[in-house]
Amino acid sequence: MVSKPATPRKALLTAALMFHLLLAVIYNLSGAGLLPPVSEGPLVSLYGRITGLACTYGFFSPQVASPCFLEVELAAGGDTLLRHHLPAFTGNDAKLRYHSFTTLFLDLAPRGTRYADTAGMALRRRLSRAFARSITEREAKRVNGRPVSLRVYVYRHPPLTGYHRGVTPTVRNLYTYAYAFPDR
Repeated sequence: MVSKPATPRKALLTAALMFHLLLAVIYNLSGAGLLPPVSEGPLVSLYGRITGLACTYGFFSPQVASPCFLEVELAAGGDTLLRHHLPAFTGNDAKLRYHSFTTLFLDLAPRGTRYADTAGMALRRRLSRAFARSITEREAKRVNGRPVSLRVYVYRHPPLTGYHRGVTPTVRNLYTYAYAFPDR
């Protein structure tokens, strides 16, 4: 029995499947620390984000949390202001850990009357503010600048039913701190 030669379409689908599976293995080994971080070109990076390969497990979660962001304003070299939203990280795993860490800033959100403002909650708020300042000051040292201000805000996603009705996401300020420096 003579086998039929592969059609060009079948060969293309096989190559695309092999590329996808190979990229999945490489991303997983890189995320586990067994390979150095994937040096991505723009096409591979885009493909990884679209397919979810570069997004780890958070991409597939059924209830997407509202992420918190830390916006840092720095003065570097005179009056030049720099605005940072994410410290410099080398890989996707570090970025994922940082975004998971920033959920502690949700403790800065005002609570309704249903929640008691306990001593534990007050401590978590103080720690959240201290972490925000610490990250700001470390980022200023990294770029050899001085911190000017920081802002912690949350980006609230409406439920999927809200999206269906046209509800848009909102940004809510949780904490703002301005550094006071004497004139130099």
